[in-house]
Amino acid sequence: MCRDLLAAEPAFAAAVSETDAEIRAAAGWSPEAVLRGEATATRPEVAQPLTFTVQVGLARLWESAGLRASAMVGHSQGEIAAAHVAGVLTLADAVRVVVSRAEALAGIAGTGGMVAVAAPVDEITAWLDDFPEVTVAVVNSPRSTVLSVPAKTLEKLLSWCDSRQIRARDIGVDYASHSPMVEPVLGTFRSALAGLRPGRAKIPLFSSVTAAPLDGPDADEDYWCANLRNPVRFRDVTAALASAGHTGFLEVSAHPVLTSAVEETVPDATVLATLHRGASPADWPEALATAWVHGHPVRWARPDEPPDEGLDLPTYAFDQRGYWLTPPTPPAVRAAEPDTDARAVPDSWRHSVVWRRRPLPAPLALTGTWLVVHPAGDESYPAYTRLLSGHGAKPVAVPVDADITAAVEAHVPEGVLSLCAADLTPFPGHPAVPSGLAAAVTLLRAVGRADPAVPVWSVTHGAVETAGHPVTSPAQALFHGLALVGGLEEAGRRLHCVDLPADPPADFRWQDALAAVLAAPGHEDVHAVRPDGWYVRRLVPSAAPRRALTWRPRGTTVITGGPARSAPRSPATWPGGAPRTCCWCPGAGRRPRASTICAGSWRGMAPR
Repeated sequence: MCRDLLAAEPAFAAAVSETDAEIRAAAGWSPEAVLRGEATATRPEVAQPLTFTVQVGLARLWESAGLRASAMVGHSQGEIAAAHVAGVLTLADAVRVVVSRAEALAGIAGTGGMVAVAAPVDEITAWLDDFPEVTVAVVNSPRSTVLSVPAKTLEKLLSWCDSRQIRARDIGVDYASHSPMVEPVLGTFRSALAGLRPGRAKIPLFSSVTAAPLDGPDADEDYWCANLRNPVRFRDVTAALASAGHTGFLEVSAHPVLTSAVEETVPDATVLATLHRGASPADWPEALATAWVHGHPVRWARPDEPPDEGLDLPTYAFDQRGYWLTPPTPPAVRAAEPDTDARAVPDSWRHSVVWRRRPLPAPLALTGTWLVVHPAGDESYPAYTRLLSGHGAKPVAVPVDADITAAVEAHVPEGVLSLCAADLTPFPGHPAVPSGLAAAVTLLRAVGRADPAVPVWSVTHGAVETAGHPVTSPAQALFHGLALVGGLEEAGRRLHCVDLPADPPADFRWQDALAAVLAAPGHEDVHAVRPDGWYVRRLVPSAAPRRALTWRPRGTTVITGGPARSAPRSPATWPGGAPRTCCWCPGAGRRPRASTICAGSWRGMAPR
């Protein structure tokens, strides 16, 4: 994607070229050549300067589109790019910091690692007594923490977490930053930054070291040593920004890794991303459009492009001829007779949902990792993990309140099996909404952020009616509606729903049937598995209901209450007829009593 931006976006290309010149002078290699695919990044000290180059380029690209930040914050090494964009560091000084930082970390490569844990920091510190050499490196959100771990303890810690069903993953670095393990290289790092001259911020800069506004001149060599040594307080600085009145957050990166952390810390905030891993050329225009629909003014044309003045109308006359489709004229309606003809066209539009029985697909083995997302306290999920492992997959149970985005990124699953429909308790503050449905919406958003191509299967029980099997849980039908609507609104997503019997017979092997449906290729999105087969949803034409007359006059009919000009035509033309009818149309201001009408005018014709 960066290669496409270099070719298509002059602002991005100019920023990358300017940064490239500084890094080549300071480190002797070209980040632009790496981004263009003309060189490979094999040295360990390349990754951080390369990331810095992309971050600065994307920030300048957003500025060229008219979006200017009202505050800046960086995460770990991202603070260097934030300080440069905010005006605190010149480009040359920022490059000196990021190159020296990468070289310092290369000096302790192989001594440690870092582990992301989906748990609150307070909960983690309670069990760190078993691992005194492990320290908290990053607090990303109320439910996401990163630990710095010595190399010899890394596997032991991961196994310990796995045995207690605490979701943890190695983030894939061979050093332990933000911990005492970087202290041997801090002296060298500080010396490399001697003479650094930070300036006043042009855009307010918030520090993830102190979780407070950072005065520009304070960003000296001692500050950047603290940035490398001290924990990253991203949760605290995000909350501080929200308290200062900031309601929108934009992650400037090649792939969103912090959006979920911001959403967990500030649930009411608008959180936007820039690019995604494996992005297409359409990602940048889509990011612009997303910012625009959230109320942020963007400049659609580049500054070097001429303004769009619209298109001229054709220069020839239309000669009184229509060029558009003309709607068909509805059939003539006879006012006095049933409007059967008028209803014919709309009646032909009627459709209804039916369930067609199909033979179960041929059994195929499941492959890869599957996430089994279950509500807290749900006791049914082990049956589904056994089902998946018994048919060839590797199941990973994940509570629905965990960091789903991180789980998808960590495991790269073949599919996600959602058991959220098992939780029908009222959602706090919205008693008509099941808690499981709210969790399912959160799940779909989280998976979409991580990898929209991952299929999500929601499991329900007794939510749809098939032949001989009535609905037993109407509330769970909401999950089928969510899958259908989600699939329509996001056509690229693979959202499925499969309904199982609420009380399956003892001899029905629903596990094999469900596994066959999960493994079956095809485009079906909503399924029902029953003892007598596999049902799929179909929309078919539906006959109009028979319309019976609801009123047929008998005997004498009285019509009154209106002026003479509103008197109906002969009641003989009414549907069903009227044997005897008398119309009373009094003049203006005259209102006869009903007793007078019945007793005086129509003796012997008692109305009915």
